[in-house]
Amino acid sequence: SEIKNPVLPPDLPKEYVALAEQGLLTPETIATHLRISMRQLHRVFGDAHTTVSAEIRRLRLARAAQMLAQATRMPITEIAFSCGFDSMATSYRTFRTHFGATASEYRDSIGA
Repeated sequence: SEIKNPVLPPDLPKEYVALAEQGLLTPETIATHLRISMRQLHRVFGDAHTTVSAEIRRLRLARAAQMLAQATRMPITEIAFSCGFDSMATSYRTFRTHFGATASEYRDSIGA
């Protein structure tokens, strides 16, 4: 199967990307920033057929894939933690589930 190549949406607020990378982006921080309740936030994401957590995970994965392509000498462990993953096990499992390949296989497949 073909490995997916993500692209971060250009209109995504940079502060969300920065918070996601630091592991600080949570449903609570988003709701507070948007000045809406948690219930409203979850309803908005539910209407879009996703969850807040899934969107945060997608942001982290997209950034990790981008860094794997651009920072060819940066260790995968450093990339995972800089993108907000709390453990290598979580990073490995999440990356493989989403992209169908490990981070090192992904890096190799794009020739980085």
